Amino acid sequence: MDYASGSDFLSHYRRGLFGCVILDMYMPGLSGLEILLHLRGTAHDDIPVIVISGQGYPMLKEQVLTAGASVYLDKPLEADTLVKVVEELLRR
Repeated sequence: MDYASGSDFLSHYRRGLFGCVILDMYMPGLSGLEILLHLRGTAHDDIPVIVISGQGYPMLKEQVLTAGASVYLDKPLEADTLVKVVEELLRR
């Protein structure tokens, strides 16, 4: 499923409904980091989360992983790479 914004996603999110969440770091409204913090904090959910960003800043990667992302990937990104990462996370 895809959503128009972070707020839209959170309004539909229910624990156990999704197997993995893929977030872009920069989306309309809430950022990928803000959604991740909500999932890890307020929702207390340990669902696998992949954060993707076109900003290759090492500090951003560290911040996202410290906040609880399972994986951080830089753009541009091959579709095969994303599929492999999702498959690996779902096997865990």
